[in-house]
Amino acid sequence: MILDLYENDSKTLRVYKETYRKTHKLSGKVNPVYQFRIKVKRGLPANRASTGHTNKRLAIRHAEDKLKHRAFNLIHSLLGKSSSSILAV
Repeated sequence: MILDLYENDSKTLRVYKETYRKTHKLSGKVNPVYQFRIKVKRGLPANRASTGHTNKRLAIRHAEDKLKHRAFNLIHSLLGKSSSSILAV
């Protein structure tokens, strides 16, 4: 179950807490560490990972940083390696 959900305006980033799975010894209880899901573009799979933070503000900041890196890498791969000078401007 997803709790304490945060989504950015473009819905490319979701930060949330999850409950432990049925097979876990703490099943049913809430995992205190925030998880995030990044969906940059249609057709590409979403990436899920842990933020490593129990503080919501720090978790959102960490996830937004990962989103920026993922989007930059996607743009860089679409434009090709010769366009790195264009992105620096």
